[in-house]
This record gives sequence, structure tokens and C-alpha cells, in this order.
Amino acid sequence: MFFIRCFLEFLKNLNDYDIKRKVQVTSDPRQARIEAHKRKKALEENLKKFEKEQKEDSVDEELERKYWLENIELYEGTNN
Repeated sequence: MFFIRCFLEFLKNLNDYDIKRKVQVTSDPRQARIEAHKRKKALEENLKKFEKEQKEDSVDEELERKYWLENIELYEGTNN
């Protein structure tokens, strides 16, 4: 029961922050996996770049928001 409540809260947060990922339907599962892998690599690269910039100096609030949204998107992709 706890898992269901947490999952529903997670879905509500995705909806509230409008960060639901648009899923592209493709007839080729191989192509879908390739696109998902490319997106994952791009997200990981963006997160590392942000973390490096954060260590050097203070970061803009909007960039920090983008960092957390991409972090959520990355973990959402790893759970699918």
C-alpha cells in the first residue's frame, strides 16, 4: 500500500511540474532503445556539466531548476 501511495504522489508531482516525458511511438523497438540511450547520455552529460559549474561558482536559479528536472527525467527513464 505504501508503494502505491508513493507512486501516485510521484505521478502527481510529475503532473504538477509538467515534466511528463512525451513518448514517441515507434514501430522499431531497436530504434526506440537507441533513442532512449542517446537521451540518457545527453542527460548525464548535462548533469555532469552543471555539477562542474556549480563547484566553480554560484549557479542561476533557472539552471538549478533545469538540473533537477533533468535529474528526475533521467531516473524516470531508468525505471521504464
